[in-house]
Amino acid sequence: MSDLEAALACNCLAIRQAARHVTQIYDQHLAPAGLRTTQFSVLARLDRLGPVAIHELAASLVMDRTTMGRALRPLSARAWLRSGLVRTGARAR
Repeated sequence: MSDLEAALACNCLAIRQAARHVTQIYDQHLAPAGLRTTQFSVLARLDRLGPVAIHELAASLVMDRTTMGRALRPLSARAWLRSGLVRTGARAR
């Protein structure tokens, strides 16, 4: 491994660890509301985008469609979002 590759691997690990730490802090503060950071991110993006097809929401959050569907289930169960049809006939949340 070159020095550059070693430095990039180290920086990548450091960034991932920092992101996990920040996520834990947010999760602690969101816990009283019954939310996780990932769920809050989905709701915040929906608030900004408005009604949108699930595949578009997934793309905007850099998630695959299947993962997005699983992330939306608990939010739907708690009635924090609604499913419906957008004008194009695509399924939206």
